[in-house]
Amino acid sequence: MVRSYHCWKTYVIACCAPTTSLCCGGVLYTFGRTPGSSPRSSGIHSASSRIRLFCFVYPPTNALQRSHTGKCGAEREEGEEIPSSFLFADPSTLLNEGESSFKTLREKGYQIMPRDIFISALRLPLPTPVTDERLFSAYRLQMKKLENSVKSKFSPGVSDERCFPIDMDTTVETVPHNITAAQCLNYLELRLACVTNYHRAMMLRGLNDEMQQPGMKASKLPNSEALFSEEGESHPSLLQAVSAASEMLSGGGFPEFVHFLEDILPSMQRLLAMHKDAPPETNFTQIPSIPLDVFLKHFHCGGYKLEFLRDKMWAFENASDAEEDIWAEIGAVFYSSAGRGLGSLLQQLEVFSALGFQTVDVAVISLSWLCCSFARRPTLASLGSLSDLVFLLKTCNDAAFLTGVEHVPCFTTGIAGTNHGGNEACVLLLILCMIIRQHEKPVGHAYYTRYLRLLRQLLAFRAMLHCWKSQLQASITDSGKKCYQRIRMCGLLPCEGGDTLSAYCFGIFPTSVAQFLCENIMGRDEMKRALGGVDMVELFKLISIRKETFELNVGTSWYKERTWSHVVFSERVLKPILSVTAALMPKSPQERPWIHTATPEEVAGLGLILVVELILLEWELEPLREEPLAFIQKNLAPDANLFEGSDDLVKSLARRPRGSRSTRDYFNSCRELLTLAQGVLADIVGDASNLESCEKVVEAWSSLLSYDNNALFAHVPLLMRQQLEPLIKLFRTSPEPLVRRIREVSSFLDTIMFFAFTEVGTQLSSVTSPSASLSVPWDSMFDARKECCTCARMATLRSSRRGNRWRLKCKCVAHS
Repeated sequence: MVRSYHCWKTYVIACCAPTTSLCCGGVLYTFGRTPGSSPRSSGIHSASSRIRLFCFVYPPTNALQRSHTGKCGAEREEGEEIPSSFLFADPSTLLNEGESSFKTLREKGYQIMPRDIFISALRLPLPTPVTDERLFSAYRLQMKKLENSVKSKFSPGVSDERCFPIDMDTTVETVPHNITAAQCLNYLELRLACVTNYHRAMMLRGLNDEMQQPGMKASKLPNSEALFSEEGESHPSLLQAVSAASEMLSGGGFPEFVHFLEDILPSMQRLLAMHKDAPPETNFTQIPSIPLDVFLKHFHCGGYKLEFLRDKMWAFENASDAEEDIWAEIGAVFYSSAGRGLGSLLQQLEVFSALGFQTVDVAVISLSWLCCSFARRPTLASLGSLSDLVFLLKTCNDAAFLTGVEHVPCFTTGIAGTNHGGNEACVLLLILCMIIRQHEKPVGHAYYTRYLRLLRQLLAFRAMLHCWKSQLQASITDSGKKCYQRIRMCGLLPCEGGDTLSAYCFGIFPTSVAQFLCENIMGRDEMKRALGGVDMVELFKLISIRKETFELNVGTSWYKERTWSHVVFSERVLKPILSVTAALMPKSPQERPWIHTATPEEVAGLGLILVVELILLEWELEPLREEPLAFIQKNLAPDANLFEGSDDLVKSLARRPRGSRSTRDYFNSCRELLTLAQGVLADIVGDASNLESCEKVVEAWSSLLSYDNNALFAHVPLLMRQQLEPLIKLFRTSPEPLVRRIREVSSFLDTIMFFAFTEVGTQLSSVTSPSASLSVPWDSMFDARKECCTCARMATLRSSRRGNRWRLKCKCVAHS
């Protein structure tokens, strides 16, 4: 029974269940009691009856608008929102709001729009924990009410307009005001589907069969034996798989890897024996499931169907602030080490599909969870049954399986250090997965080469881990790295945006440890021969001094607290470059230019030395390139304290060497480094107009990159590649722009040093009268400093706007 006294644009109904509605002209109206009246006076006679309040907004008829609301139909101002507490709020919440809130709504004449319902859904608290059936049911009920409100008020149709752009942020602050009812309803349905399937997956992975969803049949897979018995015996099928893989490696021309493969099963047996007497499974911390709110961020709920944001995840997987691997955390939603492990996969396949996952996603998620769980606790229970593992491997097609293996983190370091045993356990399990998959379901011809290379990489990496063991156990990660680092096989491809193993080592560990690790990377000797005797480790030590930053304000051994030491710079940088370069140069003078007699390997090696010199120059010239300098802005001659200036000219004080001695040391270091680069460039270029020499250089450098791309582990790091590839393009045309740029930088430094640090230059600056000043037209003499002091970004080099500007035209004019 409903008793009404007033009719408003926003209606509030107080009634007993079942709810009573009034339909007039196909429009649903609800009525609220008069302010101040009690439930009893409104016709509700049972004091114990639960009062339900619902807030609906339906446009009243024109007659009602004229007689009751006046301007009630006026549109809301842009940005106005109905308080979320009035959108299907809890009954007790509405009752406690008080009459003032109802009065405010009436006075403002609110009309609920799709955006209001959309925002209400975003603000609705997620069920935490989602396995709490009471919380999940309450959340689902509220979302269904929001869906029904959209349907009953707006009657949205199914059309293409229901979709959002995939890059749209679904936060309260960014919801567009012109959102349509179809878009709102579609989003609500897909968001609820995502939460529902997350809940379903968590229940299916349960600790035992009783925790499965009602009506879901258990896996029909046979409960076969474990991969290894309690006594450590290998399953017969594992022995067969290893034997078949050994024959494959021998027949493929890689017999040197067979002894690595034959050690896999004994190593696994030793590892399992070490943890045989570990505490029960429930006494260790499992991989935590990814929280529901984070899980939702990796899905697009505004499309035609639920879509997993795979590309976003690829970019996010190496986040340095993540303690756990993101793929393993997602896997913990579907699997439980304390439950059935991979035995849940058969039931979870439907959930994977409903969430928009593809086979490749299932492979990455499942393998990452399995290997990370085993790395955390290498026991028989973590491995699970052989049949469950085989089912996973055979479920994945070739491309999905290989991608899954490539994305498993096979080496992980954290703030506390490196878990060497866990890394070795992970790699051992990955190798087992590779050989079992080949034995049960051989890869096709299209993926055979990729499979064979990946297997060899894993075998070699496991051998290197064994070799690194003593160093890794005795060392910690770099004290300056307060983060987590992960190495995946897919990240060891610089030609595809990854980086080299040596780059990761120098980025993670102190230089002394990194050098030892890199000297034991497989293929190092072959790369040294491909570079004519140049040791890549020595070159990488030079460009790794600043690790991941190129800014001068990061302290180095030669620049601390704004004090530059040329002596230390010479020992740490200049002498190592001279030593590496000398290995390629002839012992006695030659009549012909070096480029004509050098082998392609020597040309490739000297090319990388040039790249390193240009990178170092780019870093060291940063103060001259980035900092405002008073003498240039005012066209004056500099003095020995040229970096000193007023505060408004300082961008970064740390980039400015302090004092005349430190400034002199800085310029001496830059000048000597530039001289080395000029000498190497002269040897490579020879006669710049000789096309035959340029072709030889291009062919040698291109062959080097091609060789590195096909090596078992790449050795030319991404930073060097990013400089060498533009150099190849430049030399295909002409190296003349690079030659001019180096000359101009040399003239620029010489001019500054002449005025600031030579007796003649200092006297020249002081010969003018007190009322006059020496004017130096810097802008007319040189390119803009950002161009003039840029040596490494070869792709941007072009001919100077003033053809012969690189020649020093120092015309000093005294102005009175």
